[in-house]
Amino acid sequence: MIRSKKVKSDVTILDILYNIKDKNLPFLLDSAKGSYNQGNKSYIGFNPEIVLKSKDNNVEISGLVNKKISDNPLNQLKLIMDDYLQEDDNQFIGGAVGLLSYDFTSSNCNVVLNSEKNTDVYDAYFGIYFKIIEFDNNTKEYTIYYLNDTDITDVEAVFVKPNYAEKQYKTSELIKTITKEEYAKSFDDIKTMIENGDVYEVNLTQQFIVDTTKDKFDIYKKLREVNKADFMAYMDFGEYCVLSSSPERFFDCQNGLVQARPIKGTIRRSNDKDEDEKLKNELLNSDKDISELLMIVDLMRNDLGMSCDAETIKAISNYSLETYENVHHLVATIVGKLREDEDVFSLIKNIFPGGSITGAPKLASIEAIDKVEKFNRNIYTGSIGYISFNQNCDFNILIRTILKINNRCYFSGGGAITWDSEMNSEYDETIQKSRKVYEALIWMME
Repeated sequence: MIRSKKVKSDVTILDILYNIKDKNLPFLLDSAKGSYNQGNKSYIGFNPEIVLKSKDNNVEISGLVNKKISDNPLNQLKLIMDDYLQEDDNQFIGGAVGLLSYDFTSSNCNVVLNSEKNTDVYDAYFGIYFKIIEFDNNTKEYTIYYLNDTDITDVEAVFVKPNYAEKQYKTSELIKTITKEEYAKSFDDIKTMIENGDVYEVNLTQQFIVDTTKDKFDIYKKLREVNKADFMAYMDFGEYCVLSSSPERFFDCQNGLVQARPIKGTIRRSNDKDEDEKLKNELLNSDKDISELLMIVDLMRNDLGMSCDAETIKAISNYSLETYENVHHLVATIVGKLREDEDVFSLIKNIFPGGSITGAPKLASIEAIDKVEKFNRNIYTGSIGYISFNQNCDFNILIRTILKINNRCYFSGGGAITWDSEMNSEYDETIQKSRKVYEALIWMME
């Protein structure tokens, strides 16, 4: 049985995050009230009762359950979660919180990824949390959800104003892992694949590195200031930390209703109001960008068809313009209803990775990405989110995201390549999308 307790407090969600940042597997799923307020609740927790991590389908589970097994980690996660299934009308009442890296694509889609690995992270990493804190961004109220008679004194203790410590730090210049010439070669290779009819659209990314002694909390705090978004996330896995300011929902499933919101089509913003309006209209009237998004809408409808009733799948918006801190985007919304013989675990297996960050056809674009991108994507364009004990779930797409391993931070920017794409503009788009992430790392550099 799920219990709940209201807490009246004037502490902020960042205050609580600061208080728990040194605990085991702390997380914040942060609906930071971006431009479109897709999320109205934030969730925070620490010290999971069960931990599942997997690489190449070698699954290791520890805590209340202990075992090692060769299997798709989503199968094992389902087995664990089935023991704690609850009926409850609330959005998230506790459960699994974690990450699927892009590299999970290899085992999930049965493809071999051969790109060079300059990072080493788990394909899947989840904690099972018996107690979580919900913050309602509208009412500014906190609720603690907890399973049965779980002791929550440690959770109640985090509702205090912290003493923030000011720290000096050193940060390197931006390190580009590929040259513009190497990007151009990859771009041309994709164009050749399109000409040959192998693919229609491929998402091409490039990776950046910054070395910094800046604390992960301070990085996230600044990222939240400069690139506020609806699907932000902070999750510290110990060996590494993920700091995300993603504007993109991969999908959510509430009471069996599935919604996906792919983003495709980007243009920069201007500080000049009139010019910014012109840029908006340019994007809204761009046949190229609209075509990019419509291809992904069709791909997403097909993916949802593996888990949802066909007659329920529809695009309630083929494209609309949304404005963020640094860019304008085109966004679509596709919905469907899960079939009775499906659940959120099979849904994830059927649709991961998201088509907006691979291309079309999906499998061919995944293989193309592996051929042309120099390094493995690791967490980038994977997903972070929750699966609740009541089978609700919500996952983002990990863009505008930092992977921090010790004092090295990795982040990437990308965009869709189609037949109409022009190399210089696509290259500039990857830089533009990464600008705010870079700003969070270098701000107040000592």
